[in-house]
Amino acid sequence: MGTEQEQDESAGTMRDVLQHALWSPPLRDADELRTMIAAVEGYVRRLGPRLAALAPRMRGERQATALVVLRHVDDVLGGPTEGSTLADRLHDLSVVARSTLTMLEHPGPLEKPRSTASTLT
Repeated sequence: MGTEQEQDESAGTMRDVLQHALWSPPLRDADELRTMIAAVEGYVRRLGPRLAALAPRMRGERQATALVVLRHVDDVLGGPTEGSTLADRLHDLSVVARSTLTMLEHPGPLEKPRSTASTLT
């Protein structure tokens, strides 16, 4: 139970940080921006593999959306776009992190996981 509770608290913390990054007045201090960017990039790095593992079990439009989100995860982890500012980088990471978190929280109906033995036959 502790692990599930920690995951819920972690998701809540992520949601709060992302809400702040996306909707609060922009941070002016470069060090604060870098700290926030590092935190949000960490969220993307943690959540991306979880969504990649879950996406094959999703159905229909949810699965299609998950695949688009995963493409954006790869893009944003590839580094900042040329000419982007720290604020741009924070925004890009935050949008992708929020999308990934939302897909994980609301995956829709899932197919049963396939066992390894059944996929080999």
